[in-house]
Amino acid sequence: MRLKDKVAVVTGSTRGVGAEIARHYAREGARLVITGRTAERGKAVVEEIRAAGGEAVFVPSDLNNEDSVRDLVQAAVATYARIDVLVNNAAATETIPTGAKPVDQLSTEEFELGMRVAVYGTFWASKYALPHIVAAGGGSVINIGSMTGTRGFPLTPAYAASKGAVHALSRQMAADYGPYNVRVNTIIIGLVITELSAGVAGTPELARGTVGLQLIPRLGHTADVAHLAVYLASDESSFITASEMVVDAGSTVKGPMLAESFELGTQLARSDL
Repeated sequence: MRLKDKVAVVTGSTRGVGAEIARHYAREGARLVITGRTAERGKAVVEEIRAAGGEAVFVPSDLNNEDSVRDLVQAAVATYARIDVLVNNAAATETIPTGAKPVDQLSTEEFELGMRVAVYGTFWASKYALPHIVAAGGGSVINIGSMTGTRGFPLTPAYAASKGAVHALSRQMAADYGPYNVRVNTIIIGLVITELSAGVAGTPELARGTVGLQLIPRLGHTADVAHLAVYLASDESSFITASEMVVDAGSTVKGPMLAESFELGTQLARSDL
């Protein structure tokens, strides 16, 4: 029960990495605010958590809309009276295949859509949640980044730019809120298998190619990210802030991306993962 009685808001938690983080938090005793645009999926996650003995509520929210994000935070505080942990996970991952183009072929609208949820959604959720985290005596903000924001990756200009911005925003918030006992850290993830990327696991050549880019020879799973998210939300990480922790099986540091690696990256970007 490493998170006993902590209140955690996890954006984009109706599926994938966000849902897995929420499940792990609930097992560790946290009270969860599940949020996303799809009520059916969100309520299913809440029911799963409650069936396992955890505590959670679903609050619908569109991270593309500031008023909706503000209402999400207000609902969280109205329900649990405090916020201790904020996980900024939501991103417009569904736009990656449609936006799989070099910059000169990308429309302003496509670029802005790729940026808006990850960057503005993270900004708005933090803007409205941080005063409550400070009022609770401190806590943890965890931003979900991506290796696309740290190295060149084929045909992901908007997504890469959004994650690079999130990484920088994390460092800035860590500097500004450290004096208030608020830790802000980034989890930079590689390719992990979710509902959106299940096609990788089901396509042998893509699975082999992905594993070939890594130091650890297996595909990543959402639990690999959730385990670290639990640590960063717990008091065990009370001396850690402004860190960028990488969960990518070593692919970021393995070496330069060779021609076949760029071909694989192009396939991944253009596929409906």
